[in-house]
Amino acid sequence: MRKIILVIFLLVTSFCFSGCWGNALTKEAETALGLSLSSAEVIEEWDTHGGFHGDGTSLIVFSVEDGFEVNVKSKWQRYPLTETAYEYYYEWGGMFDTPKSEGKAIPEITNGYWYFEDTGPQNWIFAAFDEDNNLLYYYTFDS
Repeated sequence: MRKIILVIFLLVTSFCFSGCWGNALTKEAETALGLSLSSAEVIEEWDTHGGFHGDGTSLIVFSVEDGFEVNVKSKWQRYPLTETAYEYYYEWGGMFDTPKSEGKAIPEITNGYWYFEDTGPQNWIFAAFDEDNNLLYYYTFDS
């Protein structure tokens, strides 16, 4: 009986540490955006949160299948960006710079949808769905 309990414990523990229960940032994106991303493939991910009060930025880029649709009845809007979104995206201190390379974390998109949510004083979420390349970008900024 002890061997069975030990085996079950080891299986559950290894399952937890192997990441089989999913990525926390992916789950955060699903919840915030109201989308199912179970069939999406993560092609880039970084997170600079930490330090004082957990300040930082994060980005996760998903490759999605043809036919993927955002819930346009929610807060998603068709490109082009509004003036406010444009200011956050392009002018607000380069917040979209990526730590891995020069340039913006989310490239300029002309065909697709975008999502912006102000989540608190100087904290926000920006997401973009590039219909031409079937890419979904999820970016957070916390200060």
